[in-house]
Amino acid sequence: MATLSYQRGITSGRLGEGAAIATAMIPFLLAAIAISWFGMQRRKWQQGSSND
Repeated sequence: MATLSYQRGITSGRLGEGAAIATAMIPFLLAAIAISWFGMQRRKWQQGSSND
């Protein structure tokens, strides 16, 4: 989707459409960050590390 946002916004000159696509990606990126973070915390817990 980042490439699509770039193509629509920069290449074709429709900055508003490119910005809308980029903004629409934010919830998906936040979900990916949360899933990764919880996965890393779980792996850390399974290895017996402290909760720092």
